Amino acid sequence: MSLYLIPIVYSILAGVMSTVLFYMSFTDEKHRGALYVFSLVFLIASWSGLEWSLWVMGYDMFSLILAPVIPLDFFFLVWIVFAVWYGESIGARKIWVCFLISLAVIFVIARLCMNCIG
Repeated sequence: MSLYLIPIVYSILAGVMSTVLFYMSFTDEKHRGALYVFSLVFLIASWSGLEWSLWVMGYDMFSLILAPVIPLDFFFLVWIVFAVWYGESIGARKIWVCFLISLAVIFVIARLCMNCIG
């Protein structure tokens, strides 16, 4: 089994869990805020798994995102816009702002320390 398959499976499972939690937050008004928070946490976990898998294969995901790779940029942009829109619709501005700040922190750490693990 190739080493990059482990983080890909991790990323897929976290992405599915994020989608399920987003869906559950649509239907469960009582726990909407908590489900929204955990859906964003699993979304970040999914993206970090994707970044880890690409790093294991020798690619820098952030270089791909910053380059004009339209489908990849659109994928991340749509998820971010959806998370912000949904957060605004349920009145959870602090949560999506923290989500964007955490994405910025992860981006800075990953760009400045690509080979710190090794």
